[in-house]
Amino acid sequence: MPFFSRSLCANFACPHPGLPPQFLRFHPVMVESVAWITEIKNTLSTAFFPGSILAYLRFENLEEREPPREWKWFGFSLVLFLCALLSKSVTCMLPVVLAILVWWTVLGGLALLWTLRRRIGKGPFAAVAAFIITLGPILGFMNCYAFQFSYVADHWQYLASPCLVSLAAAIGGRLHVTNQITRFAVLGIPIFGLGVLTWQQSPVYQNVETVWRDTLTKNPDCWLAHHNLGVVSQARNHFSEAEPHFRSALQLRPDSYEAENNLGETLLMQNRLNEAEKHIDRSIALNPGYAASRWNKALFYARERKKEEAYAIVQDGLTQSSVYLDGLNTFARFLATTDDSNVRDPQTAELLARRGCELTHYFNPYFLDTLAAACAARGRYFEACQLASRALTIALSLGNEELEREITGRLKRYKSNKPYAERS
Repeated sequence: MPFFSRSLCANFACPHPGLPPQFLRFHPVMVESVAWITEIKNTLSTAFFPGSILAYLRFENLEEREPPREWKWFGFSLVLFLCALLSKSVTCMLPVVLAILVWWTVLGGLALLWTLRRRIGKGPFAAVAAFIITLGPILGFMNCYAFQFSYVADHWQYLASPCLVSLAAAIGGRLHVTNQITRFAVLGIPIFGLGVLTWQQSPVYQNVETVWRDTLTKNPDCWLAHHNLGVVSQARNHFSEAEPHFRSALQLRPDSYEAENNLGETLLMQNRLNEAEKHIDRSIALNPGYAASRWNKALFYARERKKEEAYAIVQDGLTQSSVYLDGLNTFARFLATTDDSNVRDPQTAELLARRGCELTHYFNPYFLDTLAAACAARGRYFEACQLASRALTIALSLGNEELEREITGRLKRYKSNKPYAERS
């Protein structure tokens, strides 16, 4: 990206090619793409996207047509373009950007910049046009999956930003300031200010909870933030904290079958069965094919001691082409660890947990932990210790400290020939 910015500066006649990389490094809008692991595809595609452009410009040899074009650069550009597409589909706009950079005089548009091109040069026109075209797929002219969550996001600008940043640096570099100290202040203060803003923005992406809490601070009516904070609390077994978030999400988005299901599951874990059934059934009504709500319905039947109904749903779930693993593990764990003797079924729990381990190639610590609990419930403590130790090793390698603590506690019980039970 810095090298690309320098190259753009050459095209825009920027007297200080080192400025754009600094603006890019310190601009707070870049934080989301760099700090959030789910957006690593952004940084990856932005390595290939500009590389493809630079290789193609080398192939075109715009400044000097002699010697003739070297087709190896065209091939290299094509390979990088394919890599960019595999990283992120939004890079499909690269050919249009190349057209702007190479054949800008026949593209027209952007009337003001076009009219002033003889006075300010072709750089501003090319920069603004390339910026708009690169943003094209997410400007709202076509449906995008992410629009169901938000119409705006910082990381969508990451790929297009070098165009305007390079233009801004070129304009700043052309200011007629003769005093070196003044010039340093004019150019350095904005970079310093951007650095401060970036420093303030970075903690937002510390983890998924900080992201969504920051979202709620800025947009209290964001149903998705409430829902995802509920999921975070639910994963920690903090069900009393999760419940109000799911209820808020449903107030803002009444047709969310995910929120209905998760609220039902939260109530189920608090043994509030009548309330739980209402929300689980509502989720199934909204989306009959949603596997999570079907598995929660099975868990509800099990807690109600309706084994036949529960096992019928489980059997149907296991025949699906894609088994819902979270539901499988939760149901197996309940059968293995419940203190209700009328429901506890360690043998079935072991069969289900082994199926989960097979589907995850014995690398999922949650299934291994559940299988260990089922073996311990059947009196096979040595095997339970082996499985729990393996689950603990994997949890450590994944950095899951909370699961590590839980498994360590259960492992101590197995070593003392005691099963693990949870209050239903």
